[in-house]
Amino acid sequence: MGRFIFRLQSVLDVRATACNECRARLAESFAAAAELDGRRQSIERELAAAVQLRQAGRKGPLDVQHLASVQRYEQLLRGDLGIVGEQIHALEQRIEREREALIVADRQVRLLERLREKQLARHRQQESASELRELDDLLRSAPGEKPQG
Repeated sequence: MGRFIFRLQSVLDVRATACNECRARLAESFAAAAELDGRRQSIERELAAAVQLRQAGRKGPLDVQHLASVQRYEQLLRGDLGIVGEQIHALEQRIEREREALIVADRQVRLLERLREKQLARHRQQESASELRELDDLLRSAPGEKPQG
């Protein structure tokens, strides 16, 4: 009968490549999220240290200029924290979209793989049936000979 050829192999290859690209984009987004989370934690630590510094300054003589600069620094850190929070939120939305795209791409690949497996099984079944027919024809074509056994 011949060798099995899956006619949609090129489509499967393209879909598998697209699925791998989705997976890579998702991995990059997770890495970016980890980096942003590290940045957020760093800002939170700096902010806690600034608050502690401001509160420690209240115990001694009042240095208005130092207190004002610490408060400005706190405001700057709170602004940075807000920006990072917005970036994290946007990245979480992007991760969700990429996750959904990966699910769709993976589903398409699995569908084509199942189709290939079904066609391969059908091909093997047809080959077996063809071989059996050939054996039957061989046995019928030699009527004078009896099988030994």
